[in-house]
Amino acid sequence: MTLDFYKPIFGKNKSDKHIARVGHIATVVIGVIVVALAPVISLFPSGLYAVVQQFNGVYSMPVLALILVAFFSKRTSKLGAKVTLFTHIILYAIISFVFTEINYLYTFSVLFFVDLIIILIFNKVKLSSEFDLSTHQPKVDMTPWKYRYVAGIIVLALVVVSYIIFSPLVLAK
Repeated sequence: MTLDFYKPIFGKNKSDKHIARVGHIATVVIGVIVVALAPVISLFPSGLYAVVQQFNGVYSMPVLALILVAFFSKRTSKLGAKVTLFTHIILYAIISFVFTEINYLYTFSVLFFVDLIIILIFNKVKLSSEFDLSTHQPKVDMTPWKYRYVAGIIVLALVVVSYIIFSPLVLAK
């Protein structure tokens, strides 16, 4: 945590000993906060697992959307990735507090497509020019797999069918 957040922002000229000390202090503070919040876990109506999944979805959906777009295109916009992440967090917070009766999984599924749209719009408007795959010479053969589109469609179809099967339309009644 100190190497990722503290050192680049506050400790650029600090010694390794100072950075390690800040890391120890941060660990103790976070530990105390976790111990203090542990009794609150019993108050979560849907359990700890659902709460963890809700927090994971805050960043995992925009990351998944970005990975898919990067997978299917040669270049993508880093500004689009940042805007998508912040937009996703803001929209998720608004939807979670305004529409409390909507399950978080439905919110994630809708926001996933919103994330895709935002990234694709930024890809059309403002592409990053720092890395171009056509000029990069990889060390391994990068010939695309000839069944990639068929496999992708099968995977997407399986996800949609699974979602429908386990939705209130079929099994979850």
